Amino acid sequence: MKKISFIFLSVLLISGCSNSCDSAKANVAKYLNQYLNAIYQGQSGASVPGGAEALQALEVAKKACNRPDLTIEEMLNSEMAKIKAQVQQPIARAQLTDSQAQQMIKKYSDSNERCRDTPGGDDAACNQRNQLLQELKENGWCLGHGDEAAYQYKWHKCDANSN
Repeated sequence: MKKISFIFLSVLLISGCSNSCDSAKANVAKYLNQYLNAIYQGQSGASVPGGAEALQALEVAKKACNRPDLTIEEMLNSEMAKIKAQVQQPIARAQLTDSQAQQMIKKYSDSNERCRDTPGGDDAACNQRNQLLQELKENGWCLGHGDEAAYQYKWHKCDANSN
């Protein structure tokens, strides 16, 4: 599991309100940060630092933001969605040269043949083929287009209609 920086979350929560509201939300985020980091480090139970303080800070934020219905969940949901989207983005890596891509495509073809031509399948070859397909896709190479039959598939640099 990737550890998300909850300090980053604290900064994100400060957007969109007046100064006293901003300050109150930042205080909630500070205590949530403390609480979530303690949980991540394995602490549990009522003595986990930050939990009670976050709830008290939330009450202050409700008044400062003139939002009696404000919840911690509401404060965090949209920000957590943004963080989740950023965490799930593929890690940028150097693009393959055409020569490197062609070498990987050759390996893909060889492992695909072994996978498909072995009675009962060759698990190692099938796994290698699947891994190569994923790596090629991550590096901008795709096999076929959505409007083609499988026998028409050719390797190409990915575009909007790629598989």
